[in-house]
Amino acid sequence: MASPESQGENRGLLGIEDDSSDVIEDIKNYRKDCWSRVKDGFSTFKEKATNLQAQVQSVDTVAKLMMIAGRAGFIYDYVSDAGVGVQLQEGGNPIWAKIVFFFMAIPYLLLYIALAPVAQSKLMKVVGNRRASIILWTTL
Repeated sequence: MASPESQGENRGLLGIEDDSSDVIEDIKNYRKDCWSRVKDGFSTFKEKATNLQAQVQSVDTVAKLMMIAGRAGFIYDYVSDAGVGVQLQEGGNPIWAKIVFFFMAIPYLLLYIALAPVAQSKLMKVVGNRRASIILWTTL
């Protein structure tokens, strides 16, 4: 049991100036209701699950499998988009097929344009010839 002096010190720290039993009771019951405990439990579960996920994903084999799955998903998506374009072309919708192929090419064209100066300069350092670096960048 806390001494009266320590209770007075606690009241001062909490900003309680009177001996209001309602305030003291509210402090004692803070976050003891069912909903607050459920929220605390879920936040604890989420934190532990996030930590476990980080531990599992940091294993080399798991990281490599996740990388392979990501690349396979990208390839599947790209091939299926190309399949849609081919089916549109064969189905008599050449305009829609061109639109599909255009949107498939946009990211690569933008990357080519955005990375060209840096890539060419780095290739030029390796190759030693500006024209060869441009040819390499164009073919790569």
